[in-house]
Amino acid sequence: MKTNFDSLLATLGASLFFFTTLSAQEAGMPELVLIRGDTFQMGDTKKADGPIHEVVLSDFYLGKHEVTFEEYDRYCEAEQLEKPTDDGWGRGSRPAIYVSWHDAIGYCNWLSRRHGYEPVYSTDGAAVTANWEADGFRLPTEAEWEFAARSGGQDERWAGVSYEKGLYRFGNYDEGGERDGYRTTSPVGSFQPNGLGLYDLSGNVNEWCWDWYDAYYYEVSPASDPRGPDAGQERVMRGGSWIAYANTCQTTHRRWSKPDHRYNFIGFRVCRKGE
Repeated sequence: MKTNFDSLLATLGASLFFFTTLSAQEAGMPELVLIRGDTFQMGDTKKADGPIHEVVLSDFYLGKHEVTFEEYDRYCEAEQLEKPTDDGWGRGSRPAIYVSWHDAIGYCNWLSRRHGYEPVYSTDGAAVTANWEADGFRLPTEAEWEFAARSGGQDERWAGVSYEKGLYRFGNYDEGGERDGYRTTSPVGSFQPNGLGLYDLSGNVNEWCWDWYDAYYYEVSPASDPRGPDAGQERVMRGGSWIAYANTCQTTHRRWSKPDHRYNFIGFRVCRKGE
């Protein structure tokens, strides 16, 4: 009898595990990778990407891949929002495009509430403030993004590779041409990951970060967990895109855009503070 009872418990346990896992997937919980914080040399020698300066980061979680249309469409349906167009390229596992910085913030707060976390962002019109102690989903800071893209602050000019030869194996970018196999966006995870198991950090779509852009911020940036200037006109984007050349897909390269702008080469991935 004991053997049969133990067998029944094991069966029920396996079923419960399967149900929990399946429910989490259906609920749209993103797959996150824990990034252990450390000290690294952020930036590049080029004026737009530098100067090089020391940064110390705390632990954080980062999405394994960019937010997909499948994930973002679920948010639009729940909140009765108009879904962004995919330009006829396909939805599903392709990265969501035509998403503004404000759209991304809204998605993060919705995802936090959906999974029982404290939302990070508070909005007052166009003004957005962040509660950095909240455990909910958010956009990565520029420093977090670069540290993760460089496999934990390693000397990698592109995510997962330190040299241009063979870059087409690691990212979807314009100069890849027929070698990378895509003329527009590619399904997330189509290329080799970097050293932390993160995908598409060089190419596919530019990714929104939290920070306001300031060409001279690096010169006054605090060393510990920098979060960018207090104000600005444009928000930082990182990573380059399917329409970008290899040099603008480098891990240190900085781009920026108005936070209400939407394009077919901009998307985002989510982040959370470490436990």
